[in-house]
Amino acid sequence: MAAKLKILEDKLAAHLKAERDTKRSQELWAAGASLLAATKKGCPCVKVDRQLKAIQKASGDEDKLVTTIMKTIPKAAWEKGVVTESVLKEQYYKMEKIALKVSLVEQEGSPLPVSGIPQIEVDKPPKEPSKDLDTFDLLQRARFWIERGDLAMALRYVASLEGASLVAAETWLKAARTYLEIRQAAEAVVAHAAALGLQYI
Repeated sequence: MAAKLKILEDKLAAHLKAERDTKRSQELWAAGASLLAATKKGCPCVKVDRQLKAIQKASGDEDKLVTTIMKTIPKAAWEKGVVTESVLKEQYYKMEKIALKVSLVEQEGSPLPVSGIPQIEVDKPPKEPSKDLDTFDLLQRARFWIERGDLAMALRYVASLEGASLVAAETWLKAARTYLEIRQAAEAVVAHAAALGLQYI
């Protein structure tokens, strides 16, 4: 009789754990999806502290992956919020004009060189931009990726700027990095929550 009772208790405990984990995965998925949706709003800066707190609450203290993800969130995102992708795209064009102007001043007004992006570079972008690219080439490639909706690729090229052009791009770079970190964190939380939920199907 004791053995049967133990089996029943184990089954009940497993069932309760499955219910708790399923509920936690649903709450975690909803919180992650809410954070992801916040990054796509059209306003200039979105406060995300509420969504971040919801993720923390849904994960509890036992989820090491979510705890690790939350540690990567920049302090500025908690306090000031995140500049959205549409605003970053608009700000890119303003930053690009300034970066090009200061680059021309650095090069004593030399004419703007115009060259195309090789197709192989478009098809298979390098992990790091070539050191041979000048300011104009870097910004041309960054614009190409911005216009195709790939902020991460654009960021690589802008981060490779040097001198006064890099200084002109610093504010945009910081906002773009924060946005990407938040978006990647939200995507990771949503994927993790989905994986947790699939365990009990």
